[in-house]
Amino acid sequence: MTNRFSFLRHDPPEAQITVSDAGTDVLISVLALAGSALAETESQKRLIVWISEHDRKIGAGTIGFCVADLPWDAASFEADRQFMVRVCDEASRHTGWETLPYTPNEKNLFPILGWFRKCFARLKAEDTDPFQLADWLDDMEPDDPVLCGFPRCAQHGTLLTCLGCQVCHAGRP
Repeated sequence: MTNRFSFLRHDPPEAQITVSDAGTDVLISVLALAGSALAETESQKRLIVWISEHDRKIGAGTIGFCVADLPWDAASFEADRQFMVRVCDEASRHTGWETLPYTPNEKNLFPILGWFRKCFARLKAEDTDPFQLADWLDDMEPDDPVLCGFPRCAQHGTLLTCLGCQVCHAGRP
């Protein structure tokens, strides 16, 4: 199965990128590792948790997301957008890869990371959904990690999600 990712919600199929289920596991894991290492602010941590929650654990071939639909905070949009560009760069530099139980296939992964980097680099505040952040936070349970100080996985150092650690769950693709 494959998962589709887009820049904007209504992008035509030719503007989207498709990634295999195993490739999605790797992509989300390396973004979680790099992002968790870089994240300093609450808004940056929320972005990494949101991405980590959007892996295929909810069902093979059923995920994907639109870059503009991340829970962007209008007050910190520009800094957060630049942060996500840096996350893609750090993932390409193997940040955190030493904790993975496998070695990602750079030939397959780097073009996908490059696609995401370009999307984050060109994103504008007006492309985003101003209600996405509030809607996501409103749907959380009181014990959600985002509401409890952003705990981290002891083994991988990744920010935990309501599903646990992305890297622990992804295992070996």
